[in-house]
Amino acid sequence: MTSSNIHHPLNPYTCQARLVWANEREVEPEHLHARTGDEPIQTAWYLLEGRLTLRDRHTTQTVLPGHWIFPSSSPETQIFTPGSRILSLRYQLRHRLGTNLLAHQTAHIFKGADTPALETAARTLIHRLHPWRSTQTLLIGRERIPLSENFAIESAFYAWLAESLALLLNAGEPLHVPGENDPRIARAVEEILTHPMQSPFSEAELARTCGLAVSHLNRLYKAARNRTPYQEYEERRLYLVRHALSETRLPAKEIAYELGFSSPAHFSNWVRRKTGRSPRTLRQAAGAET
Repeated sequence: MTSSNIHHPLNPYTCQARLVWANEREVEPEHLHARTGDEPIQTAWYLLEGRLTLRDRHTTQTVLPGHWIFPSSSPETQIFTPGSRILSLRYQLRHRLGTNLLAHQTAHIFKGADTPALETAARTLIHRLHPWRSTQTLLIGRERIPLSENFAIESAFYAWLAESLALLLNAGEPLHVPGENDPRIARAVEEILTHPMQSPFSEAELARTCGLAVSHLNRLYKAARNRTPYQEYEERRLYLVRHALSETRLPAKEIAYELGFSSPAHFSNWVRRKTGRSPRTLRQAAGAET
């Protein structure tokens, strides 16, 4: 598949693409019935066995094996029949200002027979990830994978992403590109979204990087994004905590280390302060709400 017939004047260096995970699996009982939408993580499935029903406020669609599904970013219910088997890919594709580049309001469904290169690319990516399946997510813990393997995974991911993006754009899906902003604030957002979580976050260091005084950075940032840089960082940290607790089996001690907390007690107290729940309660609730 090629996107040579589509021209989107967007500098790729303003984009951030991150793989969260890819696997082939039978849909677990707790994931057979899910409600999604308005999430920073995007999903794609290739249905191998079973049946999927998609429901939103206006429509109900039934999907049979041999189809790719790119779920809507609007609230939507997904119901798999027991025993359904899928290729599952989760990823982020966003502008450096933090907005998702693809935010389709309806699900996109494509016949696999019409897009064989997409399945080939997905299986190549899953094969690359298989030796590291115990990591369970690439939003944290990426440094556990050797650098050469990380680059091989990235290469496979970009090959799949190029195929899927061309497919979606050919189907008329627009790119959602935010308007121009103060380049210093754009730099600050990018620094926060890519900050290594094991390292302490410093507003003073961020301000120096952006060529501003801390007070000036805070004032400009809050005017542009309705929060301070530190609040933005804390929101990102909380999202990663929720992701790790709800979507992986990583021990809380390991999550605390990966996200830069000084001790499990510090992690637990921070989670309680932010959510009113303990990490264990959050994990249990996520299982019940899936």
